[in-house]
Amino acid sequence: MIDFPHLGRLGAALLLTAALAMASCRGRGPEPLTAVPADAEGIVAIAPARVLAGRLAPTLDRLPEVVGAVDLVRSLVGIDLREPDRVRHEGLDPDRGVALAWAGEAFLVLLPVSDRAAAGRRLGLRLARLGLIEQDAQGDARRFRGGAGGDQHASLRVGAGLAVVCLGSQTACDLAAAATRGGAEAALGAVRDELAMSQADVTGLVRNRGLVRLGRMLGIPLPTSGMAGAMLGDLRLALSLDGGVMVRAAIGSVGEPMSSGLADAFGTGDALQLSVHAGSLPAPWLREGVARLFGGGTDLARRVSGWDGRLLATVPADRAEPVLPLLRPGNLAGLPIGILAGFRNEAAASAMLQELEAVLTRLGGRVTSVDSDASRGLSVSGGGLPEGFAGRVGPVCWWASGLGAAGRALAFGTRPDSTRGSLEAVPQRLARLRVDPGALIEASGVTVIDFVRHLATNLRTVEADLAMDGLRLLLDVAVRVR
Repeated sequence: MIDFPHLGRLGAALLLTAALAMASCRGRGPEPLTAVPADAEGIVAIAPARVLAGRLAPTLDRLPEVVGAVDLVRSLVGIDLREPDRVRHEGLDPDRGVALAWAGEAFLVLLPVSDRAAAGRRLGLRLARLGLIEQDAQGDARRFRGGAGGDQHASLRVGAGLAVVCLGSQTACDLAAAATRGGAEAALGAVRDELAMSQADVTGLVRNRGLVRLGRMLGIPLPTSGMAGAMLGDLRLALSLDGGVMVRAAIGSVGEPMSSGLADAFGTGDALQLSVHAGSLPAPWLREGVARLFGGGTDLARRVSGWDGRLLATVPADRAEPVLPLLRPGNLAGLPIGILAGFRNEAAASAMLQELEAVLTRLGGRVTSVDSDASRGLSVSGGGLPEGFAGRVGPVCWWASGLGAAGRALAFGTRPDSTRGSLEAVPQRLARLRVDPGALIEASGVTVIDFVRHLATNLRTVEADLAMDGLRLLLDVAVRVR
């Protein structure tokens, strides 16, 4: 027999490595998401610390100012997103995720445990830092109470591979601990599929009943009947930290996988561009929205009812002169702003200008209209308002204010084809926003604290897109780092 001793040693090493890997997998413990109560009204899954650290590293290198937020996470829950192996000092596992859940009156934080004793000790200390004092243990749960009247309650359960911190009354935490588990992994997998973010670092689902309860808690009455109530549905969201921050969310009916409405080609080099195309919304929804925004009994609400749903607001990416050394709200009056709004007909556009004259006058501005006829155009100054001009090109109203407003007003008024064409080019999305933070600071003419300026100039764009897809409302947001 031919002997290859070097291959024998290599084979033994490979077998030992495989055996250790298998043993490690067997000892890792369950994913926290598997312990979420099946009837939870809200569920959030967060990727493992090691995955998040890898995603965040390029952004932290480029934007060291964000490190403070990362340190806050480490201080609160012991998860270090810069050096994930340090998580083991807290008794936690950097290779499994974290889950959050809202079940009844209980809020749950589910953490992956690698060292049961260390995790119990460190988590108890963190609850103490929040002002909670440990009471006598009951069964497998450590009880905590605090607050001015001792009205804050928490419990801590630490198992072989999982720790559950519950914030809520003792009864609520006991009910959550005894609840049936399962289904959260499949539910959040469906969310990632719908939002086309298979590698999401954070995935969340707030069920309809949870949304209604949350609205009541915040004093926001959400519709529970009619078309709007039927559309409410569950809130689904996903977040990725790859190359910045990307967030997608959907509410309403579940549909086909979402395709992003954001594109680098959007925009024309402006520091800020906001477009609205709400004309596709049902007319009753549009009228109700206008009435809620301006007050149903005002003339302005009646005037705006002639709006056709299209709007375009821009801030040119031009460097302002002079540069102002301090950030004061009054300095922002020089920010160059242009607005175009489309109306159903010329009469509606004229009526809007007349109403604008009345509003600006009530605000203390000195308003001058063309030949005493606001429907032909007007200018405003004083009263703490930025110098501005408004006019009309057919059924399109325009507004120009801030530095260089007179020149932009002249362009709007003498180039009607260009003015109408800009509005016609508005994307058919409910709303779309694109901001170049560095260019916006330059256009404002305001210098700010160095770290804020550095943060803004290292962000390439902030983009957001809101769209309707049948009875599903979709939100797509991206913060891109240079």
